[in-house]
Amino acid sequence: MDTTQTIFVNFSPIIKSNLTTGMEIGQYFANSAHTAIGIYLTLIVILGIVGNTLVIVTFWYNRTILLPTYSFILALAIVDLGMCILGNPFPAASSLSHRWIFGKAGCDWNGFITFFTGLFGMYILMMISIDRFIIIVKAPEERISHKCALILVVSCGSVSLIFATMPLLGWSSYTLEGANTSCSVNWQGQSMGDTSYVIVTLIICFVIPVGVMMYSYLRIFFHVRRTTRGFSFRRTKMRSVNMKKPRTLATEMKIAFMIGIMMGAFILSWSPYAIVSLWAAIGDSTSIPPLATVLPAVLAKSAIVWNPIIYVVMNKKFRAAMVKLLPCSCLRQKKAPVTEVNMFGHEAEKHDIDGIELS
Repeated sequence: MDTTQTIFVNFSPIIKSNLTTGMEIGQYFANSAHTAIGIYLTLIVILGIVGNTLVIVTFWYNRTILLPTYSFILALAIVDLGMCILGNPFPAASSLSHRWIFGKAGCDWNGFITFFTGLFGMYILMMISIDRFIIIVKAPEERISHKCALILVVSCGSVSLIFATMPLLGWSSYTLEGANTSCSVNWQGQSMGDTSYVIVTLIICFVIPVGVMMYSYLRIFFHVRRTTRGFSFRRTKMRSVNMKKPRTLATEMKIAFMIGIMMGAFILSWSPYAIVSLWAAIGDSTSIPPLATVLPAVLAKSAIVWNPIIYVVMNKKFRAAMVKLLPCSCLRQKKAPVTEVNMFGHEAEKHDIDGIELS
């Protein structure tokens, strides 16, 4: 018996579980594998709560200089924190118990909150990419207002809420997935309603947002490569009519690069899940390897921890502002002049770290 067979004991990708009768499904999945997933998800919950809470608190204490772009990031941190508290504890506890323990109502809630926060995060990232595209490529002197940013965030939440509510109203449904210790949309349903819902949501809620992000960042990349060719950030002024001052462009590109990394982490976390879901919806779900039914779902649930790590690693000002809030004085850094360097390695003007001025 090989390793896969040892972990997945008599596992079938399609398990017709009766969610109202206790769901004794431990026989399909080795207890050691359940426990490993449970421990991993518990660590994700802890790291996600700590990381996203620090992001929210840091922005709150620096809210007077919070620009609209970072209002989107603040909203994303709140969404991720919601997933940490309201979503991931359910599969973590069930994995440690080696079976789903929250019944049909718990399954509906877990599926709803997971899908809602995932869609919400995807749409917010799409809006951020559009914001970066407008500022860097189309209208460098124009910025959206805080009111506009709030309206866009509410719009993202509303669309996400509509799609996440549909399975509760009869268009598809929420059911157990993977190792049968978490719930999501019934990707493997064979009815017309299940299949149509999967196809529509994958197009509107994944393909289109990812396409917008890729288009925006490709345009940004080619715009900056064209306008910075042969340009010295130290002495030469911008020649293009749409170009901004060297320091400002460098700052905007640093923000764009950081957000690009965030988008890449999010897409890499959710793409395997989307691919397997589409495979289950329009292909032969019985041909999906056991590992492919479990690992993508676990990877998608890990997306909530990457953004705080990216902020701290890639944004010196955010890191300095966050450290100021820590109770241990030995971790606090003295205000000191630093040199800003954009993603292409060009040196910008020197200035002091003071809060989280973002552009």
